[in-house]
Amino acid sequence: SCKGEGMTWTGSQCCVPNEWTCGAGTIGGCDNQGESWTGTMCCAHEPKQCIAGMQSSCGKDCGNDLVSWSGSQCCVPQFWTCVAGTIGGCNGKDKFWTGTYCCAEKPMHCVGGLSSACQGHGSVFTGTKCCLPPPTTCVAGSMNGCDGKNQLWTGTYCCIDGTQQCYPSAASDCKGPSTSFTGSQCCVPEDFKCWYGSNCEQQGASRAGVNCCSQQM
Repeated sequence: SCKGEGMTWTGSQCCVPNEWTCGAGTIGGCDNQGESWTGTMCCAHEPKQCIAGMQSSCGKDCGNDLVSWSGSQCCVPQFWTCVAGTIGGCNGKDKFWTGTYCCAEKPMHCVGGLSSACQGHGSVFTGTKCCLPPPTTCVAGSMNGCDGKNQLWTGTYCCIDGTQQCYPSAASDCKGPSTSFTGSQCCVPEDFKCWYGSNCEQQGASRAGVNCCSQQM
């Protein structure tokens, strides 16, 4: 079996290029273009992530040339984001159903959510998860509190654009430049320096709960 281009047999092991992705499979299933069978594993000739799925969803007739079936796993591009979902929820543009998981066909940050809420901001709903383009920060909040232009209420979490640091807070204690109130937390950009203090405005800082926060220069 270990005789294809790029494969070397040592006498006890089959060696393949580092960029190949090898995982569980079968000799009968590992016969797609861009795949090689080592004798015990199916190797895709490029970086992939191989996850649970079904041949009926992920086989040669699935209609997506970026996907392959190893005989026991569904192999998809490494940059896709594959999470829990449903076959009905994972039906639409930029989504692929492996038979077990729903894959967003791009890097995404996924959290619990509802279809009715997971809309806009480039979001994708998998059937159980709400996925948003990174960078985004998703934390506890409320539907009424999570209403800023840079925010999305997923139905479960409040997601804010960018990488943020968040602190428990009332709305009245979330004030100043670059603050975002989620309904229960106050978030500021990750590169802000925060410290426990009072009279934040007098120090030219924003208030985030019991902390004063300001951009580091």
